[in-house]
Amino acid sequence: MASRDSPLLVLGVLPSEKQHVNWSSEVARAAARATWQTLPAPSVLLRFVLRDEGEVSDERAGDIVRVPLPPRSTCVCAELTHAWFVHALRTWPTAKWYGKTEDHIYVQTSVLQWELERLPHAQPVWLGLFFYSSVGGARHPDAGCWGGQFEDDATASEKTTQRLAKQERKCDAHPLKPSASHEIDVRSAPLARAIAGCTYPNRWLDAAFPSSAARASPRAARRTNPNPNPNPNPHPNPNPHPNPNPHPHPNPNPNPNPNPDQARRARCKADCAAAQGLFVSRC
Repeated sequence: MASRDSPLLVLGVLPSEKQHVNWSSEVARAAARATWQTLPAPSVLLRFVLRDEGEVSDERAGDIVRVPLPPRSTCVCAELTHAWFVHALRTWPTAKWYGKTEDHIYVQTSVLQWELERLPHAQPVWLGLFFYSSVGGARHPDAGCWGGQFEDDATASEKTTQRLAKQERKCDAHPLKPSASHEIDVRSAPLARAIAGCTYPNRWLDAAFPSSAARASPRAARRTNPNPNPNPNPHPNPNPHPNPNPHPHPNPNPNPNPNPDQARRARCKADCAAAQGLFVSRC
């Protein structure tokens, strides 16, 4: 096992949004303990990371870390990721690397340890499965776009760079930036400290995911609904269409994404990863 005082890597395993996986976080943690966490990687210290609330059945396993989050946490992933790196730096200050993965990912920790032992940990180094993305700054956190994964063209050919430039011109939050995906995000100690000690991540999180009190305030309501008229329908006739059947489609609900919770989770996961690239560029 890794030394509790000075591991090579401290790897936090965060709960996944698991949009298409029907299992609980307890089941995911049990599966991780029985599979990839048995791999021989004595210099890697593993901890499951949960927000500081509620109880779980496997609390006594001794590998769970509780991290307090502010009451604004409407997107736990983005906030928990940042809070985990801050917590890990304070708890294991002599570690050379700090990382994050999710509980439905299988991590080859022995291979990861072998790679990290050969990388310059005293320099700002970012290791992960990268993609190009862009997310709006603190003033426009809802803006953003997707540029594709590095693996789509590892050589960055002229065709790929032209496509990225074209995508960037259409993006409302350019420029595109590299960012580590939710699968694996490992940072050298100097890079992790630079981001954890920066004030910008918390400013962005405040703007992107305001607290419930802020969302309920009249000022927040005016920001989200600038029209003071409670009835936004400009037609005085409540049924301006002559067709007695207001749903001409066979499906009475033509909305292609009728599940708002699934849409929220999808946006949260995208913001969670893309925000890390923004934090690195700003800090």
